[in-house]
Amino acid sequence: MRRYSLLLPPYTITSDMKNYIITLFLAVATLSCQQGKNPSPKHHHAGAAYNTVDIIPTSDTIRFLLDEESFSDLESWSVREISGKTYITFFDQVSESINIYSYPDNSHINKIELQRFFKPTTVNSAYFHNYDSIFLTTREALYMIDSSGKNVKKFTFDRESRQGRGRISPENPLYLQHNTAFLAVSPSIDNSSKSSIRSWKMLWTVNLENNKTSRYYHLPEIYTENYYVGKLIKYSYCMNDAGRFVVSFAADTMLYETDLKDYHHSYFAKSQYQLQPIKYSSRDKLREIKEEAKVYMTSDSYGSVYYDPYHHRYLRVAKPPISEDDFDAKRYQRPYRLIIFDKHFKIIGESDFEEGIDLRRMFFTPDGKIYAEVTSPTDYQFNFLRLEYKTNQVTDK
Repeated sequence: MRRYSLLLPPYTITSDMKNYIITLFLAVATLSCQQGKNPSPKHHHAGAAYNTVDIIPTSDTIRFLLDEESFSDLESWSVREISGKTYITFFDQVSESINIYSYPDNSHINKIELQRFFKPTTVNSAYFHNYDSIFLTTREALYMIDSSGKNVKKFTFDRESRQGRGRISPENPLYLQHNTAFLAVSPSIDNSSKSSIRSWKMLWTVNLENNKTSRYYHLPEIYTENYYVGKLIKYSYCMNDAGRFVVSFAADTMLYETDLKDYHHSYFAKSQYQLQPIKYSSRDKLREIKEEAKVYMTSDSYGSVYYDPYHHRYLRVAKPPISEDDFDAKRYQRPYRLIIFDKHFKIIGESDFEEGIDLRRMFFTPDGKIYAEVTSPTDYQFNFLRLEYKTNQVTDK
């Protein structure tokens, strides 16, 4: 019987082939390392002039009255200009209704009861774009309906990937751009798992024409360098005049501006009062409830970010820490601050606010006014206090 050799003939690897193999290996390794990351941002440090501009409360309070079947449990809202008129709409989660007011007289002109179209307690947030396009979220999906409850479109969240569910809020509003809806996704990651943190993306999008969904934007690298409690993995975003997202992360001193594609810039956005690094935890303590509360309350952190399109400024909420003694004594009062940026992301001011003014819940009106929610004395109205900029006169000494 003839035997056939399975050995290949001698093969010589040339230097060119070696270089090609090395290049290919490095490319694959680089691609593997970049998975789970945003593009490397171009960093800017435009300087800081913390005392140039203040933002201060005024004595002007606007009130929105509710009927007896609505409550001041606001989950989301929108300010819309339709046919030359301004409307402010609020979604009340308890009654699952959208209340529509005209501005600036603040008269109640309409109410859309979503319980007519959905089962009770299923709607958790809503956004009024116009009477033909009302967006709302449940645990399972984003819906788009008209005010009659007809023409319903349903876009289901991806439950298989366990990437979280979308929700509309003042800190993270719904945006429409090029017939695509952009929606925040609540973090549903295992913060003790670096692979889980790397794979998570904060934005869920759906093309309203072809129903195609996508996910965008990873957490910054600081979240894979250390372990942070859940409250420090929160984020907020706004959209500027260029149609780019500006993102604030709770444990990051930077602001990020991105078009979710090639444009990715970072900006120095640190409070002048932050003297220590934001605290991180050991992996084995992340699931301890008391550990999370203590680390979060006794550390600097950052909250909502807003774009003021009428003054072309950015506002970022800074949260100063309380002492460990205050935490142990359950003295949790924690007044917030607002860092003010010009249109180029240069810091031009930082202002303190007293307790009771909720800087996490702000909106801007087309007449250039700024409002922040304040505590209401009754369940049947909600109040907003007007804030205004004040330019300080800086003199040389």
